[in-house]
Amino acid sequence: MATEMVTKDDVIRSLDGLPVESLTEVRRFVEFVRFKVKPRRVALSAEQIRARLMETFGMWADRTDLPADSIDYVDEIRRGHRLDDLGLRHDETH
Repeated sequence: MATEMVTKDDVIRSLDGLPVESLTEVRRFVEFVRFKVKPRRVALSAEQIRARLMETFGMWADRTDLPADSIDYVDEIRRGHRLDDLGLRHDETH
């Protein structure tokens, strides 16, 4: 099967012969083709994922307003005004 070389001008000339009502359908088809040929995301290797994660690792390290223990930090938030706003009391025994 021989492949015919088609230029953008060839396509535009083809459009000139179509009724105006069909241009919406042509546009939808062009959008479909554009989507179909859009580059796909390339799967990353485990090493690449690890490298990207390491770029963000430690981004909170210099924060002095956060406790070192994340569990303590979350507990502090839960004890805060959010429970009061909901009308809930925090049981201090947990």
